[in-house]
Amino acid sequence: MDSLPHLAAGALTPLAFRKAPRIGAVVLFGIVAGEFPDIDVLAGASAEAMLVFHRSLTHSVPALLLFSVLLALAFRFILRRLAYGKATVRVENGAAVFNRPDDWSFKGIWAAALLALVLHVYLDCMTTFGTPAPWPVSHYRVAVPAPFILYPSFTISPLL
Repeated sequence: MDSLPHLAAGALTPLAFRKAPRIGAVVLFGIVAGEFPDIDVLAGASAEAMLVFHRSLTHSVPALLLFSVLLALAFRFILRRLAYGKATVRVENGAAVFNRPDDWSFKGIWAAALLALVLHVYLDCMTTFGTPAPWPVSHYRVAVPAPFILYPSFTISPLL
């Protein structure tokens, strides 16, 4: 799967949560979470290593659970630093509600991170190569032989 669909899915994922603060850091968090399983490309110094390591352990269910907790902890820490002295106002049911970026609970941040990570693996499953999502239970590669190249106009349009 191209990086563009992963970036778009990651950027939009946290915005689907009602309690997520509407600041640029949230979109950046989604992008990082949406691309995070591809951290395995750092292990591939050669084309052969890429074939062995890419879409392996980092695309499995246990890794996604671990990554979601680590990303949520890191982003919660960042949100608390960003929130120092900053508050935003939104109108809810005709009344002004003050919220701070750190009002987003750890559970909400974790859910957004997990959703972005799962979307990444889901998108990678839509290739003929597949993804070993059920590892360590099985080495079976989940694959849906679908076209994996998306037109930029299709991918970018939800972001506009």
